[in-house]
Amino acid sequence: MMAQFPMESYQELIARLLAATDKIPALEGKTISGGRLNVAKALAGTVAP
Repeated sequence: MMAQFPMESYQELIARLLAATDKIPALEGKTISGGRLNVAKALAGTVAP
């Protein structure tokens, strides 16, 4: 993530990872994001931090 987005702070990288999750109803309330981490989506830059 740091190599893909070198100008972002670590807080922004964490926000980007959390925004790139795939929402799964069974995980709602069990995880911070309520979903499964999608690293490919985070690295693609399709979500903003």
